[in-house]
Amino acid sequence: MSSRASSLVRRVPLGRARERWFRPATSYWRPELYERYFTRTPVGTLLRRRDDRIVHPALDRLLEPRHAVLEVGAGTGHYTVQVARRAARVVALDGAPHMVDYVRARAEREGLANVEAGGGRLPDGIEATGPFDGVVCLGVLGYVEDLEGSLRALAGRLRPGGWAVLSMPPRTLEGRVHVAFELAGRRRVHLRSPDEAVAAAHAAGLRVERQARSGLTRAGITLLLEARRTGAAQSADAEGAAREPPLAGRGSFDGRPADRESADARAADPASR
Repeated sequence: MSSRASSLVRRVPLGRARERWFRPATSYWRPELYERYFTRTPVGTLLRRRDDRIVHPALDRLLEPRHAVLEVGAGTGHYTVQVARRAARVVALDGAPHMVDYVRARAEREGLANVEAGGGRLPDGIEATGPFDGVVCLGVLGYVEDLEGSLRALAGRLRPGGWAVLSMPPRTLEGRVHVAFELAGRRRVHLRSPDEAVAAAHAAGLRVERQARSGLTRAGITLLLEARRTGAAQSADAEGAAREPPLAGRGSFDGRPADRESADARAADPASR
């Protein structure tokens, strides 16, 4: 047997073993343990707090009381509840049935009748058709292999000019640590550079307007994108919103003045420097 053939024989069983090792990303998540990690452990609490510092300003800029919002990857509802308090309607989807039950019960406890929880996963398991004014997809896109297809599925649920807040792990040291950690849990994670993420969004019909990062280091474990669906023409209300001061007279998600949030977001946005 030639050396090339021998190498091929070795790679085939290795590839099969690798595929058998990985499980679906939602296969063993338990909402209580997930929430405990992000609320009771030092690292998890810090990561969530730093994510909030970039997610909250994005939502402050984009979300309006009349909006209908699709959230894919709702998890335990950390952002679901916050968005529902500021929007007309939230359709919160997750691929893990335990998470869906948890979000539904949490919304009931919080008295949020405008939350509809259900199952769904990217790229081809989203039944909610829209159109929606906004899409929130945080902490999910690192687990999908087909990033462009997933972003296209999200963009297809937006009205022209509708907004999206998206996150994924970047190609950084923290990102590689995240890959190793999830490998031990038998979940596959895909890292993307900002250029790769922006290119995939553009190909999917989304125009990226802002970027931000968060994590334990400056390079971060979270890359956040704010984007809008491109189209032949935006609606008149979207154009008007673009001309108005985005947060005038409105409070922020974490109680700080709106202008303070805008300044913080500009400082976190590499394009503003």
